[in-house]
Amino acid sequence: MPHPDGDSYLESQNLSQPIAEYRDAPIAVHASYYLQKFLDTPPSAEPLLSAIGGFPLAIRIHINADLDQWQKHGITPRFYFDGQATVGLEEVAMKDAKSSMEKSNAAWQPYYQNQPTEAVIAFGKTGSVKANHLQRYFQQILIERGLTFEVAPYSACAQMAYIDSKDLDCAVGIMGPPELLLYNINESLITEIDFEKGLVYGLVKTQLLKKLNVNEETFIDSYLMTGTPSLQPFPALNDPAVVPKQPFTILDAVNMYRTAGKSIANLCETWSEALQKQDPNWQDKYQKCRMAIKHAVILSTNGTLEVMKFNELSGDHHEYIGLQLASEIYHYQSKALVGPRVLNSLGSLRMYVYPPLDGGESDEYRKLVTQQLVPIQEQTIALYASRLHRAFQHKNIEMKFWYDDKKTVKMSHQDVTPAPDRQAATWRVDDETIQSLKDVKAQPGSIGFALKALEDENFRKATLKKDTPAKPGSIVSTESVVANTLWRFLHLREYINDEHKLTDWGSALATTVRALPTPNQEEAALLAFELLRHDILNARNRHDEWIGGPNMGNDEQNKLCLLIARCACLLKLRHKEIGFTGPLSKNLLAHHSIITAVRECDRDLIEAVAASMFISSHAERKNRTDWEKIGASLLFGEDISIAFGITVKTYLDEQHQGHSSAELKAREKSRYEKWPIAHAEDILGDLELAFKFFDSLHAGVKSLGAKVEDQDVWETRHKVLYGTGYCRARALPGWNNGTAPSGAMVSKSYLAPYAPYKTDLPPESPGCESVITRTFYNPLSPTITFHLELFKMIFTKGFVLAGLAAVAVAKSAVIDLIPDNFDKIVLSGKPALVEFFAPWCGHCKTLAPVYEELAQAFEFASDKVSVAKVDADAEKSLGKRFGIQGFPTIKYFDGKSKDPQDYSGGRDLESLTKFITDKTGIKPRKAKAPASDVVFLTDANFKEAIGGDKDVLVAFTAPWCGHCKTLAPIWEEVATDFAAESSVVVAKVDADAENSKLTAALEGVSSYPTIKFYPRGSTEGVAYSGGRSENDLLEFLNAKAGTHRTPGGGLDARAGIIDAFDKVIKKLGGTTNVAEITAEATKIAQELQDTAEKKYAEYYVKVFAKLSESKEYAAKELARLQGLLNKGNLAKVKEDEMTAKSNILKTFEEKEQEKKAHEEL
Repeated sequence: MPHPDGDSYLESQNLSQPIAEYRDAPIAVHASYYLQKFLDTPPSAEPLLSAIGGFPLAIRIHINADLDQWQKHGITPRFYFDGQATVGLEEVAMKDAKSSMEKSNAAWQPYYQNQPTEAVIAFGKTGSVKANHLQRYFQQILIERGLTFEVAPYSACAQMAYIDSKDLDCAVGIMGPPELLLYNINESLITEIDFEKGLVYGLVKTQLLKKLNVNEETFIDSYLMTGTPSLQPFPALNDPAVVPKQPFTILDAVNMYRTAGKSIANLCETWSEALQKQDPNWQDKYQKCRMAIKHAVILSTNGTLEVMKFNELSGDHHEYIGLQLASEIYHYQSKALVGPRVLNSLGSLRMYVYPPLDGGESDEYRKLVTQQLVPIQEQTIALYASRLHRAFQHKNIEMKFWYDDKKTVKMSHQDVTPAPDRQAATWRVDDETIQSLKDVKAQPGSIGFALKALEDENFRKATLKKDTPAKPGSIVSTESVVANTLWRFLHLREYINDEHKLTDWGSALATTVRALPTPNQEEAALLAFELLRHDILNARNRHDEWIGGPNMGNDEQNKLCLLIARCACLLKLRHKEIGFTGPLSKNLLAHHSIITAVRECDRDLIEAVAASMFISSHAERKNRTDWEKIGASLLFGEDISIAFGITVKTYLDEQHQGHSSAELKAREKSRYEKWPIAHAEDILGDLELAFKFFDSLHAGVKSLGAKVEDQDVWETRHKVLYGTGYCRARALPGWNNGTAPSGAMVSKSYLAPYAPYKTDLPPESPGCESVITRTFYNPLSPTITFHLELFKMIFTKGFVLAGLAAVAVAKSAVIDLIPDNFDKIVLSGKPALVEFFAPWCGHCKTLAPVYEELAQAFEFASDKVSVAKVDADAEKSLGKRFGIQGFPTIKYFDGKSKDPQDYSGGRDLESLTKFITDKTGIKPRKAKAPASDVVFLTDANFKEAIGGDKDVLVAFTAPWCGHCKTLAPIWEEVATDFAAESSVVVAKVDADAENSKLTAALEGVSSYPTIKFYPRGSTEGVAYSGGRSENDLLEFLNAKAGTHRTPGGGLDARAGIIDAFDKVIKKLGGTTNVAEITAEATKIAQELQDTAEKKYAEYYVKVFAKLSESKEYAAKELARLQGLLNKGNLAKVKEDEMTAKSNILKTFEEKEQEKKAHEEL
């Protein structure tokens, strides 16, 4: 079990012993040290872990295989986990997390640039996922295997050193990081066990000190200089000018320490200038770390909390130990009933919010962690407060955030009302009462049980304990503890009210839970409702600038796709125990960060609820042996990856793509059995569960009405995914239960995707000759697969792939190749460029429009050169024949040789075109591009374009970006729509071009496309994060610029209208004469002389004046202008002017019509 400890000198000092010497021996193992090696080293390391949410798909099988070896060799491990953070640890962790975030952000760049291999390598080096992130998951594995573990009060190293120094039977050796050498250990430290070689490797402390020629005090100081989890390395050690051979080792630290006279004070004085620049408080941090080691807090063998060398404690010990909590709370932590996250904030009065895996760039994420979750965290802390020292109860906790060192938020738990402990105390349902609920067909402690039980009115009334004295220890069994914890949690989260009745949110949750296809989805459903409560499970905040967003079709379909994929991110994909391979999505990763933040916050609350139940003696505390089981049974303990969300999104995107019948013929049968996530176990079954889960959520959401803002998108599911269909088929024997004669034509209308239940089609029918007409987009059915070949439809059990043949597909200039026609076309004597692709490959989808344009450019010379493609996922024989290892792969065939040449150039149109021309001498023919209304900006003219008297909307794009290519024609339409607006500019910056990179950098552009609005008179861009349809962009720009453009460039019904004149128009026909009204209108117009409304203000005055001459003027003039507009052939400026004037005249005419209607009454 090699473990990279980062110090080559210490590695070289490892000694070995035969593994047989440890047979039948218990070993104390540092849990994080043990677990991190699976995260960092092959074959268990998963390089894409940080890109899919941080939850490994294969680690369990590797851990179990390793623990099997321990068992086989008769060695029993006892694992020790870190508890509450020691002073300095969270500050170091924050710095490391920010460094990992920068590496993760950099890793996305090669992925954006179609360099998957480089991206995988870069993601594998981020170090973003730490062992403590998987602490609960690992504990669950240990519980399942019957292995013991303990959570230390603070440092696991300190606790293990205490166990080792006592020569206790529970551990005859210790295994962990070299940091254990800082403590008073017995002698030896195991660093590795190689089961294949039968050897145990380790360090012997006395021999190591002898080799370094140092005493223990010098060793401790030197080791601290190299850095620990609570202390950054001494800055000078990282300087290559000081230590040429990097990375440095403890030997370098020892030598530097000696040159300073073996004094840290002298050392810091010598390097004061460097310290001042890099870490001015390093010496103070060192001193605290040194004292924290000397006075480590441990849990003694009799279960009490002890401070080592207590009699030597200094008066400021809270500065290096932290504020100690009640021993009872540490006991609950040691048994994994509660985690250390909240305890850290109580001990330091500070809560650190670390960067999530996506970087936490979105406004909605930052709002969530700085505002929306704070009240829940205050509830959590208030539940612990009753067992804390009085000093805690009157102190606020300061929140610190990764993105701004100066940003702080105060948490005031003492101000929480109503008091959460009093609310929770109303739930004291004893074992006998729970066991009496025999009619509730659900597992006690489950969400379904908690909600269904309250449907029993007698039970509900019996649960109310407001005025009943508490019976100590009335809650005994594991099931009762978990059930009461859940009721208390649901009450605090307002799914249940003070009368123990379901609230509207609780009723909606119950509706969803009843509709779920499996109880395994209950936790995901509750988490979904928590997201809904925070208004962050929606189709808004699409962030199209991030890769992996929806690409399903129109805006309505994209919104639905995003919502379904976000819901699927709550579910766990059934995946073989092997690392993830497949497309990535930063878009969904950002949503996963939101899910994780809510899950962790709710987990903290439910742990506090459970602990408070024991603290208040409502639950039996004595002689319990099920602490770990209770902790493992509480909700929100396990994170998941976004693999399911990616699968669902990719599936929906794929369904929207058209496919030719030639493709269908070859690949429909096996396509989804191996698509797109290579190691998914049951992709068809999981997709079915995902859509049923969404439907179940929709059932609850629908009942909430206006409380959920995006009801229209939830409803779209039935419009976009279901729709209606119509099928005419020639009946075979047994069709429609035998009611139709064999050979007769029958027709059926049905609601997709549940066709078999609506049409009575026998699922086992051998097939039918048919003509099929569909008017729906239908990606899913749980029981039937349509394999479509031209006009033949064969019914088999499986999955509906309807819509693939029904979607009308424009004729492609790219030739589709299959084994039957490959040699005939490619080896015909004329050259051919052939792309080998896979339909699920994101880079292939990005290349597709470019490749199509390439084929069109050479289509005129189809007798001289071919541009073709092979679906290598379906045509595996062709892929194997030409050694295809990745997608897309492009090869050039000269038409004669069977051995092609690999194409390794760029995947842009210019590079591909040049390649064909260089090989064949044929020059492409390109259609003349229409004149563009988009203004193209570079470093040379960007500053001049913004900050003037015009509003400017800018798209920062890159030529290789798929989303940018999708945006390009829409951007042209928007520019054309605003072409007549002299005060508005629609512009674009090629942020990848050499003459524009500086501008992109200065404007903070790091992903594409990025859209910013620059108001007139301002050089500060306002980021745009809305949808990217023409309507979305028009709505945004109209609101910002005060314009009224519609798709096509026309004006809407509000153009020209000035609200200030409404009150004057209302006076027409009253007691005030027209002359007085005109005078009032003139005064308003004068006030608008220096505004953009001047022109039409003057027209209002003109109309008032004309009305004083003729009451029919408005009606006649409106009719005249409408006639001219209807004839058309007007200059754009004139058309706009007449439209605006017509809108103004309509306001006068509407007033006249109201007057006539009133007179008739």
